[in-house]
Amino acid sequence: MVRNKNTTPLSRVQASLPLLKEIKKITCSASISWGVIHEGQILLTHAEGLRDVRQNLPANTDTAYLLASLTKAFISALCGLLVEERLLDWDTPISDYVPLQMTIDPEGGKRITMRDALSHSTGRAHMDLTWLGVEAETIVEKEDLLHVISHLPLKYDVRAGFHYNNYMYAVIGKVIEIASSSNNLGTKTWSDHLRDRIFMPLSMQRSATNRDALQDHNLAEGHMVLDDKSLRTTAPTDMSDRTTIGPAGAVWSTVPDMLKWAKALLEGMTAGDNGENACLPHLQTVMSPKIAVEASIQEDTYAMGWIRALLPSKGLGFISNNGLQRDHVLGSESRPRQLLYHNGGQSGYLSAMYLFPETRSAIVAMANSYGLGDAPDWTAHIIAEALFDLEPKRDYVALATARAEYQYNFYGSLKQEYYSRQQKGTVQPPGTDFCGTFKNDGFLMTLQVTSGTVETSASLLDLVVNNRPRQHHQLRHFHYDVWGFLPASREEYQLREFIDWRNWEQFVLRFQRDAAGRVISLLWRLQEDVEPILFVKA
Repeated sequence: MVRNKNTTPLSRVQASLPLLKEIKKITCSASISWGVIHEGQILLTHAEGLRDVRQNLPANTDTAYLLASLTKAFISALCGLLVEERLLDWDTPISDYVPLQMTIDPEGGKRITMRDALSHSTGRAHMDLTWLGVEAETIVEKEDLLHVISHLPLKYDVRAGFHYNNYMYAVIGKVIEIASSSNNLGTKTWSDHLRDRIFMPLSMQRSATNRDALQDHNLAEGHMVLDDKSLRTTAPTDMSDRTTIGPAGAVWSTVPDMLKWAKALLEGMTAGDNGENACLPHLQTVMSPKIAVEASIQEDTYAMGWIRALLPSKGLGFISNNGLQRDHVLGSESRPRQLLYHNGGQSGYLSAMYLFPETRSAIVAMANSYGLGDAPDWTAHIIAEALFDLEPKRDYVALATARAEYQYNFYGSLKQEYYSRQQKGTVQPPGTDFCGTFKNDGFLMTLQVTSGTVETSASLLDLVVNNRPRQHHQLRHFHYDVWGFLPASREEYQLREFIDWRNWEQFVLRFQRDAAGRVISLLWRLQEDVEPILFVKA
């Protein structure tokens, strides 16, 4: 391969700016802000676009974005600090800290440790739709967290397989609070500890676990993509330190603050677990491999809040909206290079963070559209390719365009699959047969089914989840005793933020009758690879 020896990492990244601008356009991103560290120093920062399309407000590198799952790395590092102070232990069962007793495989549940929870190795199904409603509303209360988690179905035995689980980070938030309060540290929340032990020592002054704490209002609002590819500003997400799953995704931050975080991580990894100068102890434990993400001879593993890969890797993108790029591998003709990374996505926001320990390099990127593909992840790939002069040079315009078309057409494919499963011509039973309150006591979920209102139609039923007005759906007869609520249009699917609704079965309720013909229960498949959940009529 022939390289241009006259270029530098900075000049190559700068030369990528027109391409990055095109990626922003293809993905319909309102704005994207990013920064690069190389050889331990800030190389370049950049911001482009609008932090609020509705008010035509520009973004800059000090604009704060919701990081979503990049929060997990902060929680893992915070645990390392508490392990150093002997307030926590990686391998002590979680049930020693909090009153968590699994109802399914209780003996296996007793073996779950903090190390397992932080590495998604508990074997418990994530069941995200039991806490995340449409319009990104949290539908489970904080005080009910342990009860709900105790009823999570089993996917694997403990440590037998990787299964991403946001609930487990919420549990660790509670572990942090209980362990610290029992050691005379006062009553502090997990977010208090994060602020006092990481944000303040690193001078991350524009990082917080609640948007209200960022009082200068230089915040990126979330956006969704309409059918004409214009952007609609979404209502502010309730994801914060006040909501149940906050420890899995509530941190807001900026490019400068995230570069401070990246520098601390890169320095901490080289200092070692017992390094006297490490402000983040136990990083080698946090960032070492814990479980394979998939069966592979390559290193595609999960640590604690970090994914590990050895470039070139076919595993990149498995938690990104871009998906796996197995036929277009980053740096497939370049020498191996260790990478630790993570992606984040929630309610109008996407983010990516890539660390390259060997060269003390880092890339952070944040966007405020749940758009057509993952702009921050494309940005990280493009910058990495330029920074290290990786070969071959990929056609990112073609790749991003193909992914954007897939994302744009996804609702249409989902709708086609939904109606292909419908058995036409079945007689619709009386809607009143299905009215009533249906409960699942394990997940503390309530489904209220009532007859159609005058404003809608007598042939429709109304469904309200957990007595929350925003969790309202119109049920239409599907076939036999099955009713469905697939959104009527792509825009409804987008604007109501059916984020983790990717399978047609998630949109149908299968009512069940007793021997006398009375409806007594229903089944709802909340997670596509898990058995449907039973709701019993009250």
